[in-house]
Amino acid sequence: MLQISVRGDIAEYIALILLPLIFVGYKKLFSSSYQWLWLPLGMILVCYTHILSVVLFTFFLLCLFVLEYNKITLLVIKRLLISIGITAVFCLPLLVTMLRARSRTSVIIPIVPDVLINEALSPSNLLLNSLNNASPNNLLDVNLGLIVTIVSVFGILVFRSKNQNLINLECLGIFFVVLSTNIFPWFVFQNTPMNIVQFPWRFLGLATFCFSLVFAKLCSTKTNWIISMVWLIACMISFTYMHQYIYNSQAVQKIDNISLYRKIATNAVYTDYMPSSTLNGMNKSKVFRSRLNIHKHVANINGKNIQLSEKNVVPKYNSIQYRLKGLKKGKVNKIILPVLNYGENHSVSGIKVKSSANGETIVTFVPKRSTQVIDIYVK
Repeated sequence: MLQISVRGDIAEYIALILLPLIFVGYKKLFSSSYQWLWLPLGMILVCYTHILSVVLFTFFLLCLFVLEYNKITLLVIKRLLISIGITAVFCLPLLVTMLRARSRTSVIIPIVPDVLINEALSPSNLLLNSLNNASPNNLLDVNLGLIVTIVSVFGILVFRSKNQNLINLECLGIFFVVLSTNIFPWFVFQNTPMNIVQFPWRFLGLATFCFSLVFAKLCSTKTNWIISMVWLIACMISFTYMHQYIYNSQAVQKIDNISLYRKIATNAVYTDYMPSSTLNGMNKSKVFRSRLNIHKHVANINGKNIQLSEKNVVPKYNSIQYRLKGLKKGKVNKIILPVLNYGENHSVSGIKVKSSANGETIVTFVPKRSTQVIDIYVK
């Protein structure tokens, strides 16, 4: 709910929904059922939804695989390799497109220096915010929520059982909570591929899944009716995260309000995956989350910066239309538009398009009027 409300990250929201499907497919690797095919299917769906989640879920499955090493057989390895093959084949169009784009233009990696450890949660804040069932108003307030916190505590009861599967899940849940905090030495991994995680609190999604599954299994036994009652009482105290979000958050907006997502999208200030030239000559740490001209929708028309309003910019499926004013009629005009150019942008005949020094789009043309509409397309 954090992903779809505070962040407006619909892709990551959908990816988390698919995690149980992937987990079922993984567990069926060790049985005689053909349901292990849910594993590659789930991974394919996640890949086309949110690629970073593929990395996180793969790490989750790898942890499980290590903990269950004594169950590994040649059949399990064969099924796993087939799953990887199926996923790779069906995701090839997406991956080839990404690699092709990356080979033409280098991009800014998601994390700039000294950010990863700063984005990790404080253990004390995580605990207090979880107990308060706080609705995050910023990304350092992310928490498990009251109900999942209670669930995680009762999950410790599995250590008294002989169910190794549940014990493994509870241990992984605790491990992922630690990974979400600055207890884990994230600064060591700042300049490694691990920095692709961006926000360590993402591991709370995996922790929530582990704790919830363990608790559900505990409640399914007749002897644990007391736990079920505690669960119901907790739900009565705080119905859902969204209940808290609507009534306690400073950013009170309904999640079905389309204008909320438009606001989140147009106010984003990240430089992730922009052309590397965007930050040429800049201190990457200082400008991280700073509003550049491209974020502020500022165009440069013949050497003069012009703030574009919503009326001047009309987004379409694979193009953006700009309504420009104050042009020099009958003369060559040079305009830098606040839209990224990875080498694929073009326009209609008569308008030359190329990349600027900072990765934006330069258009050069001779207008017949002082006001003209320009469409920028992606090949």
